[in-house]
Amino acid sequence: MEFDDEDISYQFYNKYAEKSGFSICKSSVKFNSENVVTSQKILCSKHGFRENIKGEKMVKKTRLETRTGCNAFMSIKIMHTKRYHVSGFEDNHN
Repeated sequence: MEFDDEDISYQFYNKYAEKSGFSICKSSVKFNSENVVTSQKILCSKHGFRENIKGEKMVKKTRLETRTGCNAFMSIKIMHTKRYHVSGFEDNHN
């Protein structure tokens, strides 16, 4: 699948995610020297798990765990045609 713009691909995946019952966030965005997006990865907002930081101070009230290790994502890369091509996709949402 191809898109004219990275924002259009984000809107497309956002609509797909909404229909599938999850929300998304941008994970990594890479730019070239002309400040044009060359690649972007969009993840399920429940991707991965919260990090345990060594030496973390004691807190009075801990927050609930919101991440569930979901693997759903879509990644795009710009091609020589100046269009964005879906380079990776995982639809397995938990």
